Amino acid sequence: MKQTTFIADGKTKIFHFTFPFFLKSDVIIEVDSQPATNYNLVCLKNGLNADVPFYGGQVQFARPPKLASVITIRRKLAVKRIVDYQPTGQYSPITHNQDMNYMVEVLKDMQTAVESVVVLPTDAANKNKIDEISAQIAQIISAIEELRGNPSQPGGTTVDLSEIYTRLDSLAGTINVLNIRMNELRNQIEDNDATVVPDGADFVIDSQQATAENNYTWYRKYQSGWVEQGGICPSLGYLVVFPVEMANANYTAQGTARETSGNYAIRIQNVTTTSFKMSSSATNNHQIWWHIAGMAAN
Repeated sequence: MKQTTFIADGKTKIFHFTFPFFLKSDVIIEVDSQPATNYNLVCLKNGLNADVPFYGGQVQFARPPKLASVITIRRKLAVKRIVDYQPTGQYSPITHNQDMNYMVEVLKDMQTAVESVVVLPTDAANKNKIDEISAQIAQIISAIEELRGNPSQPGGTTVDLSEIYTRLDSLAGTINVLNIRMNELRNQIEDNDATVVPDGADFVIDSQQATAENNYTWYRKYQSGWVEQGGICPSLGYLVVFPVEMANANYTAQGTARETSGNYAIRIQNVTTTSFKMSSSATNNHQIWWHIAGMAAN
């Protein structure tokens, strides 16, 4: 699909584009995805008997589109017959060539649409269908190119284009099915966008559960760099090593004696960004639950 996009500056009224088209109705103008109004379309005409009548033009708005609005100028060619070849009619190479060019341009737009389909990783069936249609488009384009080089069969009879039109109709039906699938995918994407975390909100990007293999240490690391971590100090004077290095030693640290009775003062010593030692006022050896919070090193 041929398309040109502009971001309005709030002052410009004329926007130029350069892609081939056949009729004014082939050109679609939109502002912020809505059909444009109050504009004039000026077409740049090709030379006499050109294969494609127009090669570009300009869109002239009555008033400049508002600042930062998105102006889209695109081509939309209908899948339809342009010329009806009659068995007894006079053959015109110019008409035939224009008809072939129209079909080629339609197929190019279809090919672009098919190749730009958003395919989810689990949508293998749709991916296979897209590959199949892409191959079919390539075959049709090849057949048309061959006909353009040899517009008549031996004996001077005009080439029968019915097979090409039949395949075009079939392809158009398949494209419609793919368009339905694309709309379904767009709806899924929009639903996912609706659950996007608001600006400024923080969320967990990495974590670890406490297990015997990691000495019962755990952590939760957030998108902002904030980290919470903890575990069990098995005995007094034990060197506690953090699973995640801290940015500096000015983090919040807490300890709770793992005892069924008694009231002990917990001491934290030799504080670094990766470890500290823990002790208490208890006379007997016991375990301590530890917990720290602050910014991670990276």
